Amino acid sequence: MKKTLLLALAGIVFSCSKNDTPAPNPDPGVPGNPVTLRISSVSPEIGDPSATITITGTGFNLNAAANEVKAGNYTAAVKTASATTLVVTLPADMEGGLYDIIVKANNKVATSEDAFLCMRW
Repeated sequence: MKKTLLLALAGIVFSCSKNDTPAPNPDPGVPGNPVTLRISSVSPEIGDPSATITITGTGFNLNAAANEVKAGNYTAAVKTASATTLVVTLPADMEGGLYDIIVKANNKVATSEDAFLCMRW
């Protein structure tokens, strides 16, 4: 009985040993571990048609052409892109009004929390 108990206890002790190798810290920018697409701000918040705006957030595609940006139903031209910033030019034919800014990138969609106000002068 003592041998069985001793063997069981030894098995538990050795099977619960800690692995000396730490778990890898995955890089959030690596494919297979993508960053969440999110818009944190749009600047300026008010502008006219043809305005250039800066969209700040996370998860944008580094290739400007691979990001689709809309203000409502109007498609903006993406000029430059990084993982955290898009610089876009709004279309000249936009009507005045409030528009959600929508970004599609890396098979995901994000919408701004605050609307952009387009002012026609």
